[in-house]
Amino acid sequence: MVGMMYLNGEGTVKDPAEAVRWQRKGAELGSPKSWFELGLYTLYGQNGMEKNVAEGLRLITKAAEAGFADAENQLGYMYVTGSGVAQDLRQAAELFSEAVSLGDPTAMYDLGLLLSEGTGVRKDIAKSLELLRKSAELGNSMAAGRLGYMYGNGLTGSRDLKEAFAWYEKSASMGNDEAQNITGTMYLNGEGVKKDYAEALRWFTKSAEQGNAAAMLNAGIVYLQGMGVEKDLRKAAGYFSEAAERGEPQAMNNLGVMYLNGEGVQKDEKAAEELLRKSCAGGYQDACRFFRADEEE
Repeated sequence: MVGMMYLNGEGTVKDPAEAVRWQRKGAELGSPKSWFELGLYTLYGQNGMEKNVAEGLRLITKAAEAGFADAENQLGYMYVTGSGVAQDLRQAAELFSEAVSLGDPTAMYDLGLLLSEGTGVRKDIAKSLELLRKSAELGNSMAAGRLGYMYGNGLTGSRDLKEAFAWYEKSASMGNDEAQNITGTMYLNGEGVKKDYAEALRWFTKSAEQGNAAAMLNAGIVYLQGMGVEKDLRKAAGYFSEAAERGEPQAMNNLGVMYLNGEGVQKDEKAAEELLRKSCAGGYQDACRFFRADEEE
């Protein structure tokens, strides 16, 4: 507890070295949480500790064997990804199951995901939905988003856009930027909910504020086309520019066209060509057509 206060600067000056010292004290007293925290610091070389994957794994495993849910979940994730250990999906599922029995929402999400895909365990959609719902009810935005995905893509047996929207909006309300963008898209297209451009833009804006490039692109399109708002090319260009800086190919194309035509920005053919070439290289075919046309002439 004291170690985490020093680490996060809660009620005291932030001091990672002091945080490590207190975690070491906790570890010496047999605290699984301290074993886990020190294991993470060592595994990733954080807070001034030298990176040592083997030692980090040893400490996290020790905490997991003591029944510390966060450690079981972390170790399970490592077995899923093969990070620091040989990939073992069955072992991952067992670790997640142990953490689920302790009421851990993250483990409920992780095991629910494996069950929905039949990864490391026998596929069981009903059990997956049960775990994901419990996790979402406990505040896990990823679980709510996964439920939205499953209902929206018919992974539950039949496609249900209203149910998908309800879960995506729940996830979005918890602050999940991807769900915020998807919720905005569903409002924009009237999928599972009545079409509402103002709500679409509100969710795109929330997601964009968290750095989501797809949401920046979508907000830009709303302003470019004047969907439920007054057309604003300057704002559109601003959103496309932010998304382009994050590598969004369609945003690069849209901004490139705006530079080419001097719409919302000062006309700049050199900047336009650079953006369109990047967009094409990123796989956006509309941008590639500019250069095919030049080659055919």
